[in-house]
Amino acid sequence: MNMEEYVKSVVKTENAKEITMTLRQSRLDHAASGLATEAGEFVDQIKRHIHYGFALDVVNCKEELGDLMWYIGIAADELGYSLSDIMETNILKLKARYTDGKFTKDEAEARNINKERKILEDDYDECNYCSTSKVKVGVSTNPSSGKKSYWYFCSSCGNSAPQEHSLEKSLESWNEHNKSTD
Repeated sequence: MNMEEYVKSVVKTENAKEITMTLRQSRLDHAASGLATEAGEFVDQIKRHIHYGFALDVVNCKEELGDLMWYIGIAADELGYSLSDIMETNILKLKARYTDGKFTKDEAEARNINKERKILEDDYDECNYCSTSKVKVGVSTNPSSGKKSYWYFCSSCGNSAPQEHSLEKSLESWNEHNKSTD
């Protein structure tokens, strides 16, 4: 196959059409394009340092990380998530993946995708303290703080609700668990 034949094959499989974007599509496209661009700029800084021997420009790294956060903020806002909710859910997902609180290749490869999806969908069934089963009875949101409260009783450790479910509480529990496994 020569290059011209390749391009003809590419054009056949392209989904080319004129489109009009909604505001939502435009914001998500802007965020996704910006994330790719800024991630590339951050990667380039690291590449130049590691592979070409340039001094690491930490000020530029900070700038690129800030730019990434800006685009993440746009995407989070458009999707209806707060950054704290995204961070909290990420920590809970990692707690479910790594039983001892530390990366292992085996656990990374054997992760329970269905369990992680339930956490991402805010439908998990694991105690924040002992990581065993709990029964979630209900969820309420504090209108002034926006924080969620989960009402549950853990059949293993006896922890019962209501319990404020926050990033700080999750990190505290995660850190305590890590101390006990060191």
